[in-house]
Amino acid sequence: MRSDETLTHDQYAARASALAVELLGDPASPQLASALAFCLNRLGHPAAAVALARRVPRIAPDLGAHLGGLAIILRECGESAAALACYRRALVLAPSSFETMIGLTSCLAGHGEPSEATVAFGWLDRLPVSTRPEGARRKVAGSRLAHRLVRAAFGDRVRHGPFAGTAYPDNAMMHVMAPKLIGCYEAELHRAIPTLLARRYDRIVHIGSADGYYAGGIGRLLPDVPTIAVDIDPAARAATLATARANGLDIAVAEQFSADLLGRRTLLVSDCEGAEVELLCGSTIDRRRISGLIVETHPWSVADRTGEPTFEAVRQAFAPTHELVAFQSNGGRSPSDFPTLAQLPRRLRPYAVFEGRGRPTPWLVGRLRSD
Repeated sequence: MRSDETLTHDQYAARASALAVELLGDPASPQLASALAFCLNRLGHPAAAVALARRVPRIAPDLGAHLGGLAIILRECGESAAALACYRRALVLAPSSFETMIGLTSCLAGHGEPSEATVAFGWLDRLPVSTRPEGARRKVAGSRLAHRLVRAAFGDRVRHGPFAGTAYPDNAMMHVMAPKLIGCYEAELHRAIPTLLARRYDRIVHIGSADGYYAGGIGRLLPDVPTIAVDIDPAARAATLATARANGLDIAVAEQFSADLLGRRTLLVSDCEGAEVELLCGSTIDRRRISGLIVETHPWSVADRTGEPTFEAVRQAFAPTHELVAFQSNGGRSPSDFPTLAQLPRRLRPYAVFEGRGRPTPWLVGRLRSD
C-alpha cells in the first residue's frame, strides 16, 4: 500500500478491517503488518500502530525495506529517535537503497541533526548509478531536507508573501513545506490575493485544505470571517486544525464539500486534485453565492461528464456570473530572490523553492460581477 494514498476515514477503516483479516491468516507477513500499522495511524491510533509495526523486525529481521517502513510509521507517530535507529539498521542491511537513504536524511534533519543530514544527502551521489535518484525524485529528496534546514534556521513562521507572519507548524504528512515557510509558494497568485481579500465575505470555504496553509493564512488576515476547511483525508483535517490553533483561529473542518457549506458571500479556495468539475460545475450549486474564488485546475484530469479538461470546464461554469483571470505557474523560482537562503548550503538552495510540480499549473481567480 502506498503511503501517499488519499482516502476517507471510512475507507481507511475498511482497508484496516480487510488487512486485519488477511494478517490473521498470514501472521508472518511484514507487508500486511506494515500496511495495517499505517492505516491504524491514519485512523488516529498511533500507539496501536507502533505496537503492530514493531512486529515487523521480528517477522523479517533481515529485510531492510521493511525496517524502512517501520521507521516511517515510527517517525509519523513522533518516535523520531526510534525511527532514526531503525533507518540506520536498514541502511546496514540495504546500503544501496535510495528510499532508506532519503528516510535517514529526513529523519536526521527532523531530529535536530541538519549537518549530519546534509552529509547524508551527499551520499546519494555515491549510490550505484542504477539506484541513484534522478529528476523529480532527487528534487523531492532535496526539498525534504531543505525544509528541515529552513525550519531550523528561520523558525515556524512564514517569512515573505501575503501570508508573512503566519505560524506554519511542522507536519509529517506534507513534503513541500520549505516554499511555504519562505513565502514563495504559488507566488504567481501573490499579487491577486490582497485584492481578493479586500472584498467583503461572510464565509471562507477551502476545498482540499491539506495542511491548512491557505486556510490559516487567509483566516489570519480575515479573522472575523468564519472558515470551513474541507478535506477527505483525516490527517489533513488534523493538520489544518493544528495550523489554525497555532494562529489562534477557530476553523471548522468537514470531510466532504456540499453546496450548503456556502454562505451568501463566500470566498472559495479550491485545490481538490481534479474533483473541481464534479464539486463546482454542476447544477446543484448556486455559484452566485461565491463572491470570490481561487481555483487550482488540473488539465491532465478529465471532467467526468463533459470530457473537457478541468480548466475549461471551470471557466465555462463561472464565466456567466464572474469576472475571471487566469494564472499559470512559471516553472520555478530562483533562490537568489531570497537572500536569507544564503544560510543554507549552496547545493540545497534550489530545493528550498521547489514546489514539486511536474507540469504547469493553471489557476482561475475571480469575483462575482454583481457585487
